[in-house]
Amino acid sequence: MNKTVALICTTLNCKSELDSSLEIFTSQRNLAMLKEIIIVDGGSKDGTWELLENWSNKVSKLKIRQVPGANISRGRNEAIRMTDAEIIVSSDSGTKYNDDWLELILKPFENEEISVVGGLTVPYGKGLFAKCLAVFKDDSRAAIQPSHRGVAFYKKVWEKIGGYPEHVDAGEDTWFNTQYQKLGYKYVNVPEAKNFWQVRNSWKGTFEMQRRNVKGHIILAEPFGTVKMFLISLVNLFIGLCFIVGFIDHKVWYVALILYALYVAKRVLGKNRWRTFVNPIILVVGIYVLTSSDIGTTVGVLEGSISFLKNKIFNKAA
Repeated sequence: MNKTVALICTTLNCKSELDSSLEIFTSQRNLAMLKEIIIVDGGSKDGTWELLENWSNKVSKLKIRQVPGANISRGRNEAIRMTDAEIIVSSDSGTKYNDDWLELILKPFENEEISVVGGLTVPYGKGLFAKCLAVFKDDSRAAIQPSHRGVAFYKKVWEKIGGYPEHVDAGEDTWFNTQYQKLGYKYVNVPEAKNFWQVRNSWKGTFEMQRRNVKGHIILAEPFGTVKMFLISLVNLFIGLCFIVGFIDHKVWYVALILYALYVAKRVLGKNRWRTFVNPIILVVGIYVLTSSDIGTTVGVLEGSISFLKNKIFNKAA
């Protein structure tokens, strides 16, 4: 393939994970395919920036920039502006890659009709909580909605779209996908190009991640997955309302209990998840994990909807 390629990445306090990724991407095999590697740091305080400085002194193709407070969208936009390479490969500092990943993600560009290529994100976890959370993460979206932990596209696609949306902290990759689809750019999925994403390992971390992702998704008015998010929120809000009303009429608690049992059974045992949650202890942890994700989704939908409506009202007034 006779095209120039830049690998970009944003990072924030990911010293150990970033170090292992750089080991892969700065191998002789991968550097030969790259014009440059560009990493934007959002203001790390854990030694990540110092690590990047050390690496940049050893690898001439590595360019680094620190932009304190930059979210993922701004970090990616800054990185892309720093290169004139024809193809952009987007990676993530908290994700693991195989040595042949870069070659696999670039191969489809031999076909001139292909403008965007996505791999497959495989969630995994360390510890029982994280392992249960990984089971809930559905990777089937990659066929049409690749995660930008592992995606490649022509820089001209990014330019035509206008870059990633910097006014949201999450949901930017789904928005980017929607935009290139609207513009008619051809996408191909390469499931063999797997990247391995370590999910959150705590209730609070899962709640915050889900809340942030869903809020950004709603603000950006993304169609993909929105119906599911609203249904999850409505079910949980209704169950919560039944619980409150139950203090007035205890019979309502039975309604809430039955509805919650049916809901949990579908979410925990559906899509062959029963194979994991057949163990009673793992089932209890799975329900605990599901609760953190669902509450995060509900709060994100509420906050995102309010922000979306405010923007609509004020923009219309303006």
